[in-house]
Amino acid sequence: LVIAFPLFVGMGLTGCGSPVDGAVCEGEWSLKQMSMNGEVVGSDEMAQLQSLGLTIELSLAANGMAELLFLGEMETGTWSASPTGCVLTFTGEEIPVEVSEGMLTMEDNGSVVTFARSN
Repeated sequence: LVIAFPLFVGMGLTGCGSPVDGAVCEGEWSLKQMSMNGEVVGSDEMAQLQSLGLTIELSLAANGMAELLFLGEMETGTWSASPTGCVLTFTGEEIPVEVSEGMLTMEDNGSVVTFARSN
């Protein structure tokens, strides 16, 4: 899973569609599912990480601030609404994400990370 960290600091995803209200992105998000090169990280592995306190969570505040807790490491940045969801900015890198059916998804080079709203 440590290999997945670059997803959060340097991925690119483009999309089109109707504009999304920023409130759709705002809130607390917890990792729902992750896959790398088509291999899904199983629920047992996810439960084991959580039992060790190694969670992946995303917080998007109304004031445009973003916080990513990734396996014990906190990264702070910003976010803004986009046509398909929102764009996160961490360490100067923009990370477009898509929001659909209550899920926030990041995708790049065969890796997909999906968050579910936790609040």
